[in-house]
Amino acid sequence: MATKKCSFCAEEIRDEAIKCRFCGELLNKTETQKRRNREFVKVRLTYPNDAKFPWYSDSVEHLGDNRYRVRSHVDAQNAFGAKMRRNYVCTVKYIGGDESYTSSWQLESLSMD
Repeated sequence: MATKKCSFCAEEIRDEAIKCRFCGELLNKTETQKRRNREFVKVRLTYPNDAKFPWYSDSVEHLGDNRYRVRSHVDAQNAFGAKMRRNYVCTVKYIGGDESYTSSWQLESLSMD
């Protein structure tokens, strides 16, 4: 059985683990975080179906205690029909369940300029 060290608590865990059995942190959540935060951002947009998020890497910051902050931008249509770029900072917390579902994440803060 192959093992690796948890990047949060440094304990030995199985190589295929998605969650550390010692500290409880999810191990590969960068892409999941981007998708979840984008869903929270879309709720605040006037025309969410028109939203375009960057394909390149957003800034994902681990805050501890299963909390994450993503900084990025979205190009979306405003109420006047013009395409505008809005920067955002979204902080979420994993509260349990399947991490691929929005209901497994709690929105703590979302600021858009």
